[in-house]
Amino acid sequence: RPGAGEALCRLFPDQKLSRRTSDFDLVIASDPNSVDAFLNRSAARRATGDAAGADADIAKAAELAPDNPVV
Repeated sequence: RPGAGEALCRLFPDQKLSRRTSDFDLVIASDPNSVDAFLNRSAARRATGDAAGADADIAKAAELAPDNPVV
């Protein structure tokens, strides 16, 4: 989703974005089918410059919910 990373940058300073990514890691570990967690971690990763990780999370979200229009 274009713009999600920019929104996160405005909401959280850089040091907190890496913490948010870690928070989403924990959610995914406890619920590996959480589409929202993958989408949110993707936005956090993109905002911190991890484009490859962000793309991987989007791909996983699309795999989990192929009919979801947000993905």
